[in-house]
Amino acid sequence: MIPWLFLSPFPGQFEPMKSAATTVVAKQSVPIKTLEVTRTDGPGAKFGDLVTVVYRLEAAGKILADSEEFGVPFTYRVGDGTAPTFIDQAVNGIQLLGSRRASVPSTAIRERQGLPPIIPPDTEIIVTVRVVSLSVASAAPGE
Repeated sequence: MIPWLFLSPFPGQFEPMKSAATTVVAKQSVPIKTLEVTRTDGPGAKFGDLVTVVYRLEAAGKILADSEEFGVPFTYRVGDGTAPTFIDQAVNGIQLLGSRRASVPSTAIRERQGLPPIIPPDTEIIVTVRVVSLSVASAAPGE
């Protein structure tokens, strides 16, 4: 698994985001606004599922990060704190080979601090994610 921040041009300068939240949407997060969604058949990604995604981050018409350009998809477990909350929110509910394009307000990106050098402070971004692999988490005993 390659954390998404390793795809930045300056690896090693960031610590993975930690989250104590037990749901996909963190307590203090700001909801993203879906601009476009592509649906497919099958179950949608949810908390605990192992997903592999490709993503693109854009701001003001400029591409800030594009995992397909690097040829490295990002694999993580939804809601485990490995990915930023806005990525979890975008992936939530998307089926295998489905995608979502969403607007993320600056308040949802580390309380307006951004994620330098990729995302400048006080920047609203457009995130596009596509789920290229989905392993549904098995239900715990008794569920």
